[in-house]
Amino acid sequence: MTKKFSLAALVALLGLSLAGCAPREVTLPVSPKDTPRVNALLADPAAVRAFFADTTTKVWHRNYGTQIVYHSADGRTWLVFPGNKSSLTGFWKISGSAGDPKFCYRYPNSRDAVSGRLGDVWKCGPAAFRLFDDEIVDGDVLGLQKRAETVYPQTLPRKFDISISEVREAIGLGPLREPNKTFWQKKP
Repeated sequence: MTKKFSLAALVALLGLSLAGCAPREVTLPVSPKDTPRVNALLADPAAVRAFFADTTTKVWHRNYGTQIVYHSADGRTWLVFPGNKSSLTGFWKISGSAGDPKFCYRYPNSRDAVSGRLGDVWKCGPAAFRLFDDEIVDGDVLGLQKRAETVYPQTLPRKFDISISEVREAIGLGPLREPNKTFWQKKP
């Protein structure tokens, strides 16, 4: 069973859409055992950075499809997404203050396929959202850093939500053995 948990860091982003309006409380499902850890991470930007350093994350969005990113400890990224036959290299960092850390990406010489915006400037959002990615696993489990110059035999499907383990199997690396450390608790 999950417990709804208020994340104060999200209130500023989502709750203040009109001047003079009272902030709307935002809640995300977090298990009672994970609530102290989520609070501790959000209270310390350095802890958020340490949590994501040397991890592979996966999210699926209806407009973008499956996106998988390896975050190296030195602040570099390798992104794989539908339509690309190789990894897009970029950078990540954590900025912001205690209680409201921001997760930032920059992909020089790129353009967002949906919005058309250039990727050469830092784009930041609440780090709290990233703690709830579909999958967060330790290590470069797809070897994206080593495959940076590799042309992949096929691209990720845009309309289907594919897991990191399914990608590993498809490229001959076998099943994923690393546990998913996301805080997202899917409802039964």
